[in-house]
Amino acid sequence: MKSTHITTDIHVLRYDFCLFSFCLHLICPQSYHDVAVRMEPVILELEREKNDVLIIAHESILRVLYGYLMACDAMAIPKLRFPRNEIIEVCELPSFSISAAY
Repeated sequence: MKSTHITTDIHVLRYDFCLFSFCLHLICPQSYHDVAVRMEPVILELEREKNDVLIIAHESILRVLYGYLMACDAMAIPKLRFPRNEIIEVCELPSFSISAAY
């Protein structure tokens, strides 16, 4: 086998892994898709809320919520990182959302 074939195969496998990592059960027993489905009622309630909301949650929950609010691609959600010593503010505007870290 030539090294170019091996390199190509590795890139294909890496792409497949990234493509399906949103739905895979990697470390925790639930996939991000499962978490997103279970969070749907909470997200709908948050959209109706007129006041500010402070959310303290596990990083996987924050990834799904942030991905929804910022309209992230499903492949990007597992890669989102939130430092423990930062507060992230998300402001929804009529046509888009913005975020700032403090």
